[in-house]
Amino acid sequence: MRGKQYLINALLALGSLVLTALVLETGLRIHAHLENRGILDKTLDPGLEPPDDAPARLGHMIRLAANPRIIYELKPGLAVTYEGAKVTTNAQGFRGTDLPPAAEETGFQIVGIGDSFMFGQGVANDQNYLTVLEKRLNAVFPARTTQVVNTAVPGYNTVMEIETLKGKGLRYRPNLVILEIVGNDLELPNFIRQKVSVLALDRSFLGDFIDRRLGRQGPLIRELEHFGLTSTQEGSLATVPPEYADLVGWDAFAAAMRELRHLSKVHHFQVVVILLAPKKDGFKRRALQFSEQLGFPVLWVGEAFLKYLEEHRIASYFGSPLALGRNDGHPSALGHRIAAEVLLDFLLREELLR
Repeated sequence: MRGKQYLINALLALGSLVLTALVLETGLRIHAHLENRGILDKTLDPGLEPPDDAPARLGHMIRLAANPRIIYELKPGLAVTYEGAKVTTNAQGFRGTDLPPAAEETGFQIVGIGDSFMFGQGVANDQNYLTVLEKRLNAVFPARTTQVVNTAVPGYNTVMEIETLKGKGLRYRPNLVILEIVGNDLELPNFIRQKVSVLALDRSFLGDFIDRRLGRQGPLIRELEHFGLTSTQEGSLATVPPEYADLVGWDAFAAAMRELRHLSKVHHFQVVVILLAPKKDGFKRRALQFSEQLGFPVLWVGEAFLKYLEEHRIASYFGSPLALGRNDGHPSALGHRIAAEVLLDFLLREELLR
């Protein structure tokens, strides 16, 4: 009798486990179905206009770029609220006011290439660190006009950024190019991915989810580790459409960085590579080391963030006055001010402003 009861309990437990797995599998497939509505062809709906009286999403703010290696770009003439901050773009489609065509003989041109950190997600136009840097440089060098062009767009990776420099930034004849490194520079934005078949029976969405959470050595994880990553997100290498495959991964990053070095020699500009993140590990460490090997000066701004946290006895960057929130690592207005001052000191110390 006891053995029979044990068998019944075991079957009930197994049935409960199977039912739970089915519910989770169904939920994950529904989640994938909803994510399919956010892929590129939906995000870049040409009829999607910014709302007049509501916060804008990134999809309201971007359009297809003529260069397929840039993929998408900010629309010119925007005046929206995005991620809690006022965002305007100029006639060139860059954040900020309209720009004169090129530097005068007495001027100094800086072009910034990056993604949402450099763009200044969550802070006002005049609060991102490139704008603050421009103001400080014009105060330090009043005899000349310094112009900083911020070409950064949320979601860009390094290949897209250097393509933007080639197609849009070089026209400003930069004396200095600032490239920012972030942890997802080997990937594409999540909405640039292939549509997932939620009815496919040859894969388990629950199994994929568990593999990602536990870091198991599935084929995707092994591929990512080959590129120096330890984790991934939905829409990463495994789901990048074939036409964008040469824009992701370490080889693409390294080729783009070598091209940047070539451009700097041909067009006679200096390059500075910076990292704002307070953690310098994984891909970020490898990317900075590779940048140094190419001869680029490297600045880790995150070191100043760590110093601030220590001085103010704050345990975590997330949720601190330096970050936008507990779950948002983008720098706050204070974080951008500190970044601008650290960058200015570095440029002066390294004599990169001549």
